[in-house]
Amino acid sequence: MNGQVPHSLNQLQRPYALAESPALGDWTFGLGVVSLLQEDQRSNSDLKELRKQERVSVIYEQNGDKFVPQELDIYRLVNFLTILRFRASKREGLIAINFVR
Repeated sequence: MNGQVPHSLNQLQRPYALAESPALGDWTFGLGVVSLLQEDQRSNSDLKELRKQERVSVIYEQNGDKFVPQELDIYRLVNFLTILRFRASKREGLIAINFVR
C-alpha cells in the first residue's frame, strides 16, 4: 500500500486506512500463522516465499527434538493483532451496522 489505499474502500473508511498505512506496510489485510514449522516443511518453497514477504508468522520451528520460538515472527503477529484491534476501534459501525438485541 505504501501510503495508498485500495479504491474499493468507501469514503468513510479511507481516512482511517490512510492513517494506518505507514504502520501496516504491505501486509495490511491478512497474515498467515504457522504454529509449528516441522523440519520436513522447511523446504516448502511457497512457505519460504511467504515468510520472506512477511506474510506469514511461524511461532515455533522444529530443530531436531527441540522447538525453537521464532521471536521476530511472534513480534510480527503481536504487532499485526495490535493493528487489527486499532482498526476495529476506529472503524466501529462503519463497515457493519451496530445494533442492540
